[in-house]
Amino acid sequence: MEADSTRSTTTLRKEIRESKGNSDEGKALFPCQKPITASMALFPARIRTFISWPQHLVAATAVVIAQAGFFYLQERDRVKCYYCNGGLQNWKKDDDPWFEHAKWFPHCEHVLHCKGIEYVEEIGRQFPNIKRPVMPGSSKSVQQLANGNGNRNHEDEGSSFNSELHRFLESKVAKDVEVLGFSKENIAKVGTRRYKQYRNFFSDASDLISALIDLEDETKSCNETQNSLTCQLKNLHLYEEAPCPSNNVSNTSLQTAIVPVSKDGTLKQKVVKRPNHQNNDLSEQLLSLRQDNLCKICLDRKINCVMMNCRHMCCCLECAASVKRCPICREKLVSIFKFYR
Repeated sequence: MEADSTRSTTTLRKEIRESKGNSDEGKALFPCQKPITASMALFPARIRTFISWPQHLVAATAVVIAQAGFFYLQERDRVKCYYCNGGLQNWKKDDDPWFEHAKWFPHCEHVLHCKGIEYVEEIGRQFPNIKRPVMPGSSKSVQQLANGNGNRNHEDEGSSFNSELHRFLESKVAKDVEVLGFSKENIAKVGTRRYKQYRNFFSDASDLISALIDLEDETKSCNETQNSLTCQLKNLHLYEEAPCPSNNVSNTSLQTAIVPVSKDGTLKQKVVKRPNHQNNDLSEQLLSLRQDNLCKICLDRKINCVMMNCRHMCCCLECAASVKRCPICREKLVSIFKFYR
């Protein structure tokens, strides 16, 4: 990695990489509210820049590099962090993106947010005399940055959020989208989701519209599933099982008779003969509904993203980042949007 000839040993890098750190503390103290390149703040935006990345240069995948906050500059092996604007180049085969990010730019809030203060300080102690690039806030120690952010976090976050949400709803972006027919309630809902995850609101109308469409599709899907389950449960509660008269029902085909019962306990109509595998069929239907919600690529994680422009929902965000075409219609991917259940 360019900027220093002194490098850590493979053993040191492995120990640091495997250490858990205190990422929970980092997430609380470093919310990443002021990125330098806001258009690259989302992981899908960064991963799309690595289409022409020279993968043979480094063992780390493009997904890991993008997760570490970098996006590709489309020139040799140069990448830049969306938050601190720190750049790296001249990668070596065993370079670890998180390790190099913390080594050269220890004051980057993205690294502190994701990996924690302990992780960054441990790497910093191994390179006390390294000549790092001069960046905003680099004159302060990591603990001083944490103390400053901690004091700000003690303010009334609820009041601050409400004022920020009101300002967003009155912004030109929100007003332009509301004119298109989207409800103010849904705009506030997707704005709240965005703020909770990234500590900022939508600055682009197209991103806001995409989030609203995802919300509507999600609501429609949930309503259909709920209505289907409700109907099935009503059918279950509508009937009671009663022993079948042996002279009327064959033991080989039917084992129970289904009797519709009213609230006062009287029969509503004649005994209805039903197979005894009705409950098994219902269990299979419920199991099928759960399986339909699993990623069709890894078959492990839940579906949590929509592919544009085909708008198919068939896989998780991690698997979607590794494909170039929709697994269903094979249409070329333009973008990937994450949705929340």
